[in-house]
Amino acid sequence: MPHVVKLSSELVAAARDAAGLAHRSTSAQIEHWAALGRSLEGHLTLRESNTLKLSVQEPATAYVAEKDVQRIGQRLAGALAHSLTPTGQAEARTALDTLNWPQYGTHEAYPGQVVEHHRDGRLVPGNFVDDRFVPTTMPTARDKPSSAARSRKTQSRR
Repeated sequence: MPHVVKLSSELVAAARDAAGLAHRSTSAQIEHWAALGRSLEGHLTLRESNTLKLSVQEPATAYVAEKDVQRIGQRLAGALAHSLTPTGQAEARTALDTLNWPQYGTHEAYPGQVVEHHRDGRLVPGNFVDDRFVPTTMPTARDKPSSAARSRKTQSRR
């Protein structure tokens, strides 16, 4: 079930920009960043973690020593290399299995709608109304008027 969380305007704006480039929703981008952070947190020392966080701030407000950047780069490279191993992939699958389902995002088949993604692969289009997901009622073939009925309607309007 989705939860309302207060986030800074700056983070939401950055996520919106990054989400557009990655073809994700803003919330999916923030979840992506959170998943990356969770996976890296165990591989970094507190100092490395703080240095990495400082490095994403504006250059005018953050100073990161070159030696720290190099050390973090090596640790990140190690973590990424680990993610390509069978053990790393199994750990990633386990981490993904702990995510809350359903998740919400977009899908090319449902432009302009929020899509509820279920663990079993089902996609349910809809929108949020008053902080609740409301599925869109999609007309089925029997709900759509036949071409003959549409033709009769058009002729009756003339």
